[in-house]
Amino acid sequence: MVDAFDYQNNRMTITKNDNVVFDSDAKSVQLFPDSTKIRLTGKQIVFPNLLQANAYHRYSGGIIGGLTYCESWSTLLWQEWGPTEVFLNYESFGGALGASTRNLPQEYLGSVPADTDYLDVRVRLARTHVPAVLWDMSAPYVMFQEGAEINLPGGSCPTESFPPMLFRHFDIVRDGTSVYLRRYQSVGNKGTGDYVMPSGGAIISSDSSVSGGWTIGAEGAGVGDRAPAQGAWLARRIDTRGPDSSGGKRRNGTSPGTDNQCYIPGKSISYPDLSSTYTGDITIHPGRYE
Repeated sequence: MVDAFDYQNNRMTITKNDNVVFDSDAKSVQLFPDSTKIRLTGKQIVFPNLLQANAYHRYSGGIIGGLTYCESWSTLLWQEWGPTEVFLNYESFGGALGASTRNLPQEYLGSVPADTDYLDVRVRLARTHVPAVLWDMSAPYVMFQEGAEINLPGGSCPTESFPPMLFRHFDIVRDGTSVYLRRYQSVGNKGTGDYVMPSGGAIISSDSSVSGGWTIGAEGAGVGDRAPAQGAWLARRIDTRGPDSSGGKRRNGTSPGTDNQCYIPGKSISYPDLSSTYTGDITIHPGRYE
């Protein structure tokens, strides 16, 4: 470990434990008076519900005694949300994929002096609306310490995730003398191939006479009458029936008493609420580099 003081060529530096703790040539930050702070109390940051479709699994062969079984799931489509995105519904029937996009307008938070080129951003937030549980495991994870004051270098806050598919964050940025909140949320492209179960393994073997066992749909998802056959994640299990001898468990059975099919989100019931809200205090102290 090196502690040192150095002065040469009109430059002074102080080193402590190998780290330069003072450099006369380095810029320092001068914060403006407290009267210039933007203070927001009880501020809500809302991330809306995600684009969802559904998947249905039927197993009707190979079970002892001719028993049948079904599962229905909500799925998360490949999607990008943010202040620069436009409304786009992307559909694929086995070809190249693209992300569906939605706009999240930036929100004006206040103004700062004209010579501002630095923002000291501090937040104290807690999640006050929790999204639905995914993969029969948990709700998306909060990525910061709730209820504690935290500093946001650069104004960016990774907010929520459920890896490897869902991520949310927000930025607090300056544009001229205006300060804005910008929210982002995305679900990545799962890629081609079969649906993957929450365990990470392949889907269970299925009766080959039932289209591989899985069928897809997007009733109520707002992306047309079908969802992409690829690129969607199984998200939340909605219903399970069997194994039993009650009906064939068909996806679109005409009578639950006869077919005993699983409920399909978007058609029989609402899609899970995956919106998320954070509430708390935000303090933005403007300043400049000198």
